[in-house]
Amino acid sequence: MKIFLTVAALVVLAHAVSAAEPIRVFVFTAPPTAGLIDQDSKRRADSVKDLETALVARKQLTLAGAETEADVLVEIVSSQVEATGGTSAITSHLPGWPLMATSTTADHRPTVRIRLRVPRLDYSTEMVSAVGALAGWRVQAEELTRQIAKWAKDNAAQLQALRSAR
Repeated sequence: MKIFLTVAALVVLAHAVSAAEPIRVFVFTAPPTAGLIDQDSKRRADSVKDLETALVARKQLTLAGAETEADVLVEIVSSQVEATGGTSAITSHLPGWPLMATSTTADHRPTVRIRLRVPRLDYSTEMVSAVGALAGWRVQAEELTRQIAKWAKDNAAQLQALRSAR
């Protein structure tokens, strides 16, 4: 009886360990148009690197070496500075002058848009990171990683089952 309980405990433990395997993520972006590199394609390629760096820090996620090894595909759709729709005004007063000058500018912030896909389910969703005007590109990648990790946690059981069915 003792041996049976030990074997049963090992089976349960082995199942728990395999269920806790990280979700494999492959990050990519579309190649440059006609093979020519422009600012847009460079910015997207930089965002791929930023997102990969941020993903490595998450225990429940790991980078897949190839698209065919991934549970989830993440495509950087755009990575650019976008207008927020808001404005900022700065009022200046020069000493000794009775006039004040106000300048108004449109607010902008770094924005990264991704498409997350699960190819075996023909499923996709889009996520956006636009943390703030003063936040840099790495902060945008960390925010997207947080969103991806939450999505992966909510869908881990189904993703693990898909992996086991391969």
